[in-house]
Amino acid sequence: MDFESEEDCLAFKPEDNQFLLPALTHLTIWPSAGCQYIHCFSGCKALRHIMFNYFIGYDSAPDKKSNYMLEEGSFEGLLQFSNFITRNHFPKLKVIHLPVEEESLPLDAAVVSILIPLDEYCKSIGIQLKIFFDRVSHSTFSSRDYQPVPLQKLN
Repeated sequence: MDFESEEDCLAFKPEDNQFLLPALTHLTIWPSAGCQYIHCFSGCKALRHIMFNYFIGYDSAPDKKSNYMLEEGSFEGLLQFSNFITRNHFPKLKVIHLPVEEESLPLDAAVVSILIPLDEYCKSIGIQLKIFFDRVSHSTFSSRDYQPVPLQKLN
């Protein structure tokens, strides 16, 4: 989603803009600085895999970066992602991938305080939350199995 102005982004209401994609099984999300559009996918009940690229840099033109990247120290996108997972029922969801660039380490204590409850929630309903080092930016789902990193090693 690309908004022309900050007003467009502020006026956007995900609850009024739901995607009805009954066959969608894999979703890759890149966070947006101004809009938490992930909530548009809450009706996609066939989701099995979600990749949330919150800790991966965006290597586009510098003028685009400010519209894309979250402010340093802002964890709103991660909090909204956690809310998206915990407040919606995805009966087929099995895996959530959270790639982390090593340059993002150590993770802020506020980030870990969001990830630990999310991990506990996921475990309680049979979802694997896989946090892994991503040495190749912009990766997508593949048959390659990533070695998850324990949360304790990230802070």
